[in-house]
Amino acid sequence: GNYQNKPEQHPEAIYDVMHMLTEQYHISVPIYVTENGAIQLDFGDKPKEDFLEDDERIDYLKKVLYWLSKAMEDGIDIRGYYLWSLLDNFEWNVGTFMRYGIHYTDFKTLERTPKKSAGWYKQVITNSGFELEE
Repeated sequence: GNYQNKPEQHPEAIYDVMHMLTEQYHISVPIYVTENGAIQLDFGDKPKEDFLEDDERIDYLKKVLYWLSKAMEDGIDIRGYYLWSLLDNFEWNVGTFMRYGIHYTDFKTLERTPKKSAGWYKQVITNSGFELEE
């Protein structure tokens, strides 16, 4: 993608991709979704607390998991979903400018602090799902 601006997000597209894989390409093996997540831009002047309140990431993940569950209801054999990423990290094409983690990483001290999404995702795993808010 173009990292000069924040990429657009279309979490509902994962549903279409699952159907395309199975219907158009006749994929008949279990599907694992890897390295999927949402970013936060880091302009270097935001306080750490701004990164910890990552409601936009939670909203994105809710939508992706919802659409994956719909694809599973349609009979698509989706066996796993791997959230990208546990920690903010260095990405080859953007360095540390974009933060993907559900844990904030202070790149000077390497201290890691759970973001709001880490607590939310822990509950999703603990409860084997979540309720969508209407």
